[in-house]
Amino acid sequence: MNRTIAWLKREVVEAIPAAVYFFVGFQIIAFTDALMLEEYGIRVSTFLLATFAALVAAKVVLILDAMPIVNRFASAPLLVSIAWKTLLFLLLVGAFKYLEHLLPLVREHKDLLVANRRLFTEIEWPRVSAATIWLIVLFAGFCSGRELGRVLGRERLRRIFLESRQSAGSGPTGDQT
Repeated sequence: MNRTIAWLKREVVEAIPAAVYFFVGFQIIAFTDALMLEEYGIRVSTFLLATFAALVAAKVVLILDAMPIVNRFASAPLLVSIAWKTLLFLLLVGAFKYLEHLLPLVREHKDLLVANRRLFTEIEWPRVSAATIWLIVLFAGFCSGRELGRVLGRERLRRIFLESRQSAGSGPTGDQT
């Protein structure tokens, strides 16, 4: 029982930074989506949906981190590693979103091909495109931060971003003195 509690605690602690990051990011996406729909007189409340999506994205991060394929380019230049991880996150989240919309249609039509065809005819491509652009930006930013943390170390990254340059030993131009 203690091992289970320790594992659960570790999972929650590891998921918090990703959950917070994606919570903010997905709220921005939801706000953008609401603004686009408002143009047509449609009002939506997407706070809870965006919050749930952030928790799912944080869990996706934990799942992918446990897979060896994620670190396939760990020794490559950072840009390659960041692009690779961003692509993996986008593919997995895209698969979740696809299934989220497809499964209700499969239940309704009792036919996968009919449900898939209906899904693609009903997709609002401008909204999907806007959300995809936001996801690319969010995942690239997230992967960049994590890769910098991996290379520089979390403590050094924390000092770089959260301490004043003067107290971190930097001169006024940011050069080491």
